[in-house]
Amino acid sequence: MWLRLYQEELRRLAVPRGPRLPLWWTLRRPWRPLTYHAARAMFVRVNEGLGANGSPHDLRHTAAYRMARDPELPLTDVQWVLGHRHITTTQVYLNPRELHQAGEK
Repeated sequence: MWLRLYQEELRRLAVPRGPRLPLWWTLRRPWRPLTYHAARAMFVRVNEGLGANGSPHDLRHTAAYRMARDPELPLTDVQWVLGHRHITTTQVYLNPRELHQAGEK
């Protein structure tokens, strides 16, 4: 739902869009693709306000965890999306204990 609202806002603002263009854009002109560093800076500001400690990488882990548990999505597709060379790296997301331990390293 939130992604769809964001996409609608981009459409309203006439931000460039298309299948080969980035999904995430800055909302100030000139329009620029949102970089990892800019997204990380947003997380830092939000974390300071909330007293939290989230990161864009946490979103990657959450997405991987959910995709790996989707019975309609082969684990090899999850591997491809994540860019893992070895399926064993992706298999970590099948076991919540391993996922938690991987985050502690």
